[in-house]
This record gives sequence, C-alpha cells and structure tokens, in this order.
Amino acid sequence: MQYRAEKAGYMASYGECGHEIIEQDGEAIGRWWVHSTDLKIRLVDIRIAPKAQRRGVGTELLRELQGGATRPILLSVAIDNQLARQLYGRLGFVQIDQTGMHIHMEWRPVVMEAVAGGR
Repeated sequence: MQYRAEKAGYMASYGECGHEIIEQDGEAIGRWWVHSTDLKIRLVDIRIAPKAQRRGVGTELLRELQGGATRPILLSVAIDNQLARQLYGRLGFVQIDQTGMHIHMEWRPVVMEAVAGGR
C-alpha cells in the first residue's frame, strides 16, 4: 500500500517517472525514482536499505546518473539527513533553495558549466 501511495504522489507531482529496484548480489537493497525532461533530471526519491548504506551504492548510482547527464540534476533532501547531504555535497551538488524541512540541491554537468562560464 505504501508503494502505491508513493507512486500516486510522484505521478501527480512529476508525471511519468522512471522507477528502478536496486539490487546487489541478486537481492533488492533499495529503489529510486527519476523524472527527466528536456531541461532537467530530477532525482525524485532514492532509498537504500540500512544494511546496504555507507557501502558506496548511492555514490555509484549518482555517479552513473551524472555520467550520462547533459542537463542539471535536481533533488531535495531533508535538512536533518546529514549523511545524504554530505554525499550530495561530495558529488558536487550545491544548495539552491530551502523550503520547510527540505534543502533543494542542483548539480550541473561540466559542459553546462563551461557554457555558463563563457557568457
């Protein structure tokens, strides 16, 4: 039921989202939702099981997403989620806003940074 409620919420907010189960050694250890448009990629949600956290899984997934990105990646993270905020910071995400209990972050591909810097 929780999955269906989350899916309905994400669909209402973002439309069609890509959803993947994250597996390691044949075992489901998490999942993530990604929404892409022509202008941006939004990491809607990512969850890694506690037993699989702090083992590089999130870093690997985010680097894979960044590696193929030609547009900004946006995400939101709870203010009190220090570990996730540190991970995003290490991967080059910067805070662009804060609303309520969430920090909104953005990462821009190098190609975009070069274009923006040349203006």
